[in-house]
Amino acid sequence: MALHKKKKKFSIRNLIINVASSILVLLALALIFNSSIRNMIMVWNTNKYQVSKVSKKEIETNKTKKGTLTLRK
Repeated sequence: MALHKKKKKFSIRNLIINVASSILVLLALALIFNSSIRNMIMVWNTNKYQVSKVSKKEIETNKTKKGTLTLRK
């Protein structure tokens, strides 16, 4: 007598449960690390702006400019 092993079929219900649980885990991680993700995106956008809006010539001319800052009350 040979024992026949039943193959487990991957049903649609199991697929839906796995996808839903994966989405919930990703959502939980996003909510936990929300502030650090937001700060990282702000840093990327700031660096992108600085690089695209300022040329090397402008940096050199601004290095040699004399500032007019007075700290009187």
